[in-house]
Amino acid sequence: SGTHSHVGIVVGHPTSSSLGCGIGWASRGFLALCFNTRYVANETAISWETIILDVRSAVNFIKGHAGITKVVLVGASGGGPLMTTYQAVAQNGAAYCQGSNKLVECGNNVSGMPPADGVILNDSIPGYGINGLRFLDASVVNEAHPELVNSNLDPYNLNNGFNPNGTSTYSDDFKQRYHRVQADRMERLINTAQTRLRRAEEGKDSYRDNDVFVVGKGETGPLFRLDLSIAHSTAKPQKLLKNDGSVVTQIVESVRLPAPSLGDQSDLFEGGARLLTLQSFLSLRAIRAKTAYEFDMSSNNNSTGYHLQHISVPLLLVTSGAHYFIRDNETHYELAASADKDFVVTEGAAHTGPPCVPCEQVPGQYANSAVNQMNYMVSWINQPGRF
Repeated sequence: SGTHSHVGIVVGHPTSSSLGCGIGWASRGFLALCFNTRYVANETAISWETIILDVRSAVNFIKGHAGITKVVLVGASGGGPLMTTYQAVAQNGAAYCQGSNKLVECGNNVSGMPPADGVILNDSIPGYGINGLRFLDASVVNEAHPELVNSNLDPYNLNNGFNPNGTSTYSDDFKQRYHRVQADRMERLINTAQTRLRRAEEGKDSYRDNDVFVVGKGETGPLFRLDLSIAHSTAKPQKLLKNDGSVVTQIVESVRLPAPSLGDQSDLFEGGARLLTLQSFLSLRAIRAKTAYEFDMSSNNNSTGYHLQHISVPLLLVTSGAHYFIRDNETHYELAASADKDFVVTEGAAHTGPPCVPCEQVPGQYANSAVNQMNYMVSWINQPGRF
């Protein structure tokens, strides 16, 4: 129609293409910039401490368009830590992502970035380091030979509670031991990567700058994808955006399905291992931790919950009712420092919004999830006085 909102939308993801994001926004009267980072489809080479420079370019670009007076960052999935990292550094300066406690520090080249005016997170991951921790197979006893496992910690051992045909049921003792050993394995990997990187820098290894770093069984160890009792719901009554567009407040249970087929990938390189470098592992997939659910969020620069404690602009968190980040996103909401904040779960939504058709008990049960979620985000932005 030639009219549009004065709020510009910036959408991006660290490694996945966002270039198709704009139609839903444009059809509702918004100018949206969908951008890819320099690391699209290349997690192996990623440097988290430089990736936010790409967000800066996007923010500056959309700010230069006539009629745009406010900017809202939209981060879906891994875009959550991307956008919150940017906003936290923009609000607090380069010192925020520096310090001796960081596994990797950012440089002073991230100083002076223009902050956005609002943030929307769509089923954000808790962080790449946290996901990296929780996806580790705790049963691995030899990093050079990941096929060698401790059978008492093997999540795919029937004696431990694995169900190859449905939902697994692990004992509380097994879950506690497993989550603790996941953190032990993460610490072992960190120490190995740091030692190898020092040797490389000293000229004592094959290369002086970096080297390949393969984490065997690095993607097939998440108990929460096998045992649906883990992180299965909100801890408190929260808003549920129902398929008919209404909103109710209740304890929200995930309707996600188990993924026992992960066991078929466990001994594979493709789909089972993580292919990184020493630097990209420490920058992206590492975190200091006591267990898979007790970690030092400040030890890396991509933990969503840590950044939300240092962001003050209006914040909307939407999460998917048929995925496994419900409790994580509720925690993000609880941690967030923004005075103006909202949290809603989209009923029956698969990751980031589309309906989870396999989760439906009757055809079309969750058919409106994506449209409802988009309309909710637009209504939130258009709330009088917010922007």
